[in-house]
Order: sequence, then C-alpha cells, then structure tokens
Amino acid sequence: MLPYIICGDININLLQRTSSSSVHKYIETYENYNCQQIITRPTRVTATSASLIDHFYITFDLEKVIPEILTNDLSDHLPIFLLIKTNTAKYTTRNLS
Repeated sequence: MLPYIICGDININLLQRTSSSSVHKYIETYENYNCQQIITRPTRVTATSASLIDHFYITFDLEKVIPEILTNDLSDHLPIFLLIKTNTAKYTTRNLS
C-alpha cells in the first residue's frame, strides 16, 4: 500500500476525544485504517478557548515527518505544515542575479 496523507480544516475538535463519543469514534475510524494524527497541539486559539480542528493523518513512519504549527496573531487559526524527510539528493540554491 502506498503511504498517504489526509489533511484539512475538519472542524472536529480532537481535544474532546475522551469527552465526546462521536469524536472518539471519528478518531477510531482513522486508526482502523492505520492513520496517525500527527498534530497534537491546538490549532485554533481564542481568548477563551483552544481546539485542535486542523488535522494531519499519515500512514507512514513518524520518524520521516516533522509536523509544525506556525504561531502568528493574524488569525485564530494557526497554519500547520508537514516536513517530509526523503532520501532524494539535496538541492542547493544559487544566486541568479
């Protein structure tokens, strides 16, 4: 099976896994397909709440990825991204001027 990534602004708060049976069932569905959620900190933060509603599910080795959340104050949603370590050749930049 090829590795894959499922990601998006899902609007299901994964921080409610223990308090919501529907959230628990949602997470179990992904786990049944060997998907791992790799964002573990809140991705939407306001003055009165924090939630993890932006998801990154992967089906490959965690040692090959570095998940990150950018912290900024432009929005209450924090951008998330994923660095994937590969065995490809390293590229260098060159000055084009």
